[in-house]
Amino acid sequence: MLRVSISELLIRVFASILVLLVMARLNGPKQISQMNFYDYIVGITVGSLTASVSIDSGISIPNGLIAIALFLLCGMLMSWLAQNNMVLRRFLFGRPIVLIAKGNIQRKGLRRARMNTNELLSTLRYSGYFNVSEVNYAILEPTGKLSVQPKGFARPTKASDLPSHASDTTLYANVIIDGNILHENLKAFGRDALWLRDALQKQGIVQIADIALATLDEQGAFSIYLLDHNQTSHTSLI
Repeated sequence: MLRVSISELLIRVFASILVLLVMARLNGPKQISQMNFYDYIVGITVGSLTASVSIDSGISIPNGLIAIALFLLCGMLMSWLAQNNMVLRRFLFGRPIVLIAKGNIQRKGLRRARMNTNELLSTLRYSGYFNVSEVNYAILEPTGKLSVQPKGFARPTKASDLPSHASDTTLYANVIIDGNILHENLKAFGRDALWLRDALQKQGIVQIADIALATLDEQGAFSIYLLDHNQTSHTSLI
């Protein structure tokens, strides 16, 4: 690595920062907590490239800036492809992992998440739950954040709970996302594609491609959210 003069160092640093700012604006206002694994890898690589371009005179400024821009553009391209392809989305970003279901710790989920019980308990405490008996469901999101659904007696009181007592909340499953049927989620709730198509016909919906999201809960409540060009939602008990 060759030493650079102060003036050249300033030019390299400001040029690198400018490229990063432009690409960050193009990438959108994604927060660090929303970054997936692929975004994290791209961020580390781009940071290393930026440092090298800034202080290594053996790397020409144009070539270094082009390399930084290409890495960021690849990240943006992968995000765009994942938005339009369910298989690629799961491959790149993963899927949620159930760690606690109906109050029971899921050993299979812990193995998939490469977590042990102590790590799970520590994460629950960080989320404000010091007693596992208060947790109905705990799901590890692809971003690494733990989503916790408390049991009825442990969740904050809502106006709808009064004057009656709160009961255990139910788990919702996504059965359609961006026009794609999630057969595994349907199977987990004792349903199949034939049931789903029949339920959609009852709602007057023929084209699955028009559905942005459809959810199903343990009580049989089926909700549909259509795409923006015809945005409506239906909720029914099947």
